[in-house]
Amino acid sequence: SDIFMEQADLYQTLGQFNEAVNTYRVVLNEAPSPVRGEEALQRLTTALQLAGNIPESENHCVQFLQKYPTSPLVPAVMFRASENAFAQAEVVFKTPAAANRDAEMIRLYGEAEKRYAALLAKAPEYPQISLAKYGQALCNYRLGKYDIAAKQLAAIPAADRAEQLAPVGFLVAD
Repeated sequence: SDIFMEQADLYQTLGQFNEAVNTYRVVLNEAPSPVRGEEALQRLTTALQLAGNIPESENHCVQFLQKYPTSPLVPAVMFRASENAFAQAEVVFKTPAAANRDAEMIRLYGEAEKRYAALLAKAPEYPQISLAKYGQALCNYRLGKYDIAAKQLAAIPAADRAEQLAPVGFLVAD
């Protein structure tokens, strides 16, 4: 299973997320050691989310958190679960004709914000914590809580405001 795990990691690094998903599934189906199974399941949640399969990623996040509640990988899965909730909210936001759109946006962005808050409280040293802060701020912005969002954006260190977080500086200035 080590070779398959390395292959899946390489697929994920190369942005070939569907291939990574299939290969992580091979690892899990081979009845790996408990540690390898834990790692493969965590990485599968990420690959599924990055492949755009939010519902299945969400199911595996729930499965992971139930099966491995004390794992050091919990923050990574909590981050993916937060991102999944945010992605679901964004679909509704981008669909003006959605039924009960306003109520759904409040529910979905509220859920995503709650998940980000739980991650921030549990793992403030998580390597992608600034992305989580950004996601939480965007949720509050979409919910019309502009003052809260502005404070959350301002709390993202300037050194982190590159690549995916490049818009933070513009949003703070605005």
